[in-house]
Amino acid sequence: MIVSIITAVKNERSGLEKTIQSVVAQTHHHIEHIVIDGASTDGTMELLQEYEKKIFPTPSSPLTLKWISEPDSGIYQAMNKGIARATGNYVLFLNAGDTLIDPDVVGKLVRHIGNSGGAELYHGLMQIQGSSHISGEEFAVMRQWKLFFWNVPHPAILYRRDLFAKYGGYKEDTRIAGDYEFLLRLLIASSVGSRYVPLTITSFDINGLSALPENKVLMRREIETIRSRYFSGVYRLLNRSELLEKVARAFMKRLFL
Repeated sequence: MIVSIITAVKNERSGLEKTIQSVVAQTHHHIEHIVIDGASTDGTMELLQEYEKKIFPTPSSPLTLKWISEPDSGIYQAMNKGIARATGNYVLFLNAGDTLIDPDVVGKLVRHIGNSGGAELYHGLMQIQGSSHISGEEFAVMRQWKLFFWNVPHPAILYRRDLFAKYGGYKEDTRIAGDYEFLLRLLIASSVGSRYVPLTITSFDINGLSALPENKVLMRREIETIRSRYFSGVYRLLNRSELLEKVARAFMKRLFL
């Protein structure tokens, strides 16, 4: 089974190297690592050229590195470019600075898929770099109402590649919350099947785009717009009031989690 790992990067040379090294270290070698660089000017392209000389497929280690460097309109256009180049059975998104949690994690995921019949979407856990916080435990049992209050951690989701052909890619008019919109499109609007994997898959770089304080207002605005498309009834009221939403989230967490 081939896993396509797609990495979007722009001017994040040191973070990208960490990401590449975590992919190269995997004991499951049937991986294609696709790096989409947004025309970086900090030496990222030179780093990719360097690794291109080191990473080439052999019969015993078929890992491949594919990359392009050209301007894009944002992270979701970069991800869509990666999807268009992917040939693996499943796709995992691991942006620059994010890393796979350990060298065996892709192999564990592949074995889990083989033992469970090959669902359309698998989701697990994500560790926040520099802390012991684990994200994604809320979705050990998937319920649609949970998707209003929390988002499944994007770097801990494995998508079957044909989902993108069937339901389309990421909305490129979103800057930060496009992965949330895509997940709601799959799990609410289209009722795609998902399976929880009780496994920490990735380590998330807290310096990423969505984690920056200056982007919090934009993220809130995008999330409110996205929710209004997929949720109705009482959710519409909660969506209009951040305070009500926080109270409801705390209540639901205490009652059900």
